[in-house]
Order: sequence, then structure tokens, then C-alpha cells
Amino acid sequence: MSSKHQASAFLEYITPITGELEAFFNIDASYESKKYVQVHNLAYVPSAIIMGARMGVHSENWRVSLYARNLTDEDAPILTSRW
Repeated sequence: MSSKHQASAFLEYITPITGELEAFFNIDASYESKKYVQVHNLAYVPSAIIMGARMGVHSENWRVSLYARNLTDEDAPILTSRW
């Protein structure tokens, strides 16, 4: 079964630090509305919003970054099944 609504977004900002270095910052988010576990619509997985972020510095030959996922501490299951 699949959810009725899904959406995602990604924003990125890059700025020079020196002649060779750039800093970057980005954030991403995805949304999925509730989805039923079975065709009888008796049980469902709730809607969820997952957000992540990344920041770092890079040059032409290397990149250092920090990444965080699930910043909203979403605990809805991604998928479930009924046996």
C-alpha cells in the first residue's frame, strides 16, 4: 500500500570563504501522509516528516562535512505488514 500524498524539498546555500574554499549548508525534508497496512483499511502507518541537514567546507580536491538525519526525531514506522 502507498500513501496518498508525498512531498520533498531541498535547499542549499554555498558561499566562498577564501579564494579556494567554500562553505556549504543544506537542509532537506520529506513528507509522507498516512498509509494503510492492508486493503481492508483497518490499520495504518501514521504520516511522517523527516528532516536532515548538512554543512561543511570544500575545495577543488577535498570535502569535509557533517550530516544529521531525522532532526525532528520522527518515530513513525516506515513500513509495516499484517500477517
